[in-house]
Amino acid sequence: MKRKLIIAFAFILILFTIQACNREIPARPFADDAPFLPLVLGKSICYKVVDINYKIYTKNDTNTYRIKETVQDTFTDFNKQLSYKIYRYKSENISPENWQIDSVWFAYKANNQIFKVENNVSFAKLSLPLANKKLWDGNVKNDLGKENYLVFNYGKPYNVRDSIFQNTVLIQQGEDTASNAVSQNKKIEVYAYDKGLIYKESKILTKEFIKDSAKVITKFGNWKRQTFLRFE
Repeated sequence: MKRKLIIAFAFILILFTIQACNREIPARPFADDAPFLPLVLGKSICYKVVDINYKIYTKNDTNTYRIKETVQDTFTDFNKQLSYKIYRYKSENISPENWQIDSVWFAYKANNQIFKVENNVSFAKLSLPLANKKLWDGNVKNDLGKENYLVFNYGKPYNVRDSIFQNTVLIQQGEDTASNAVSQNKKIEVYAYDKGLIYKESKILTKEFIKDSAKVITKFGNWKRQTFLRFE
């Protein structure tokens, strides 16, 4: 009896091994993930920005404008690292647009990470290669304190306005505290393969629970959305 059990167990083990060997390993969608944030001279993207400042005792302040980012030049920094200058133009007018220079940001690749320097603060936007649930410190090169960036929906489609981007990745920046009753901290960026940033949202709010009405109100904070409009 014991011998029969051993033989049966060995047979099951052999079948399991054969199935494991024959099981296909899923291929990565892309050989190189750097094109999720392409650094190409002359590349321009226009965005619509809605920026809301919440104030508990006054009317919320809402600003709507457009931003155009253009990779306009390159230079070699003091670390002999090739960097790209990203000129950011702002238009308060929707039609016709009246572009005025707003700021100059920089981007570069180092140690398999793509960094973007925004208003002189460096952020590790992407860590290559990408994979769902991959984690890294987005503030590794600044003094803002550690903030984990987390990958979601790698290689999945994403809908922006009337455009569907087939291959995208969502980066969650920091912990999402959307379910917290007294505060909300949500920061995400969505990148499309070979296109770049197509959506960005930052919602940092402080709330208060009103016992009499059993409602949660927003006391103060900021909610900003930057949405892809077009390429130029």
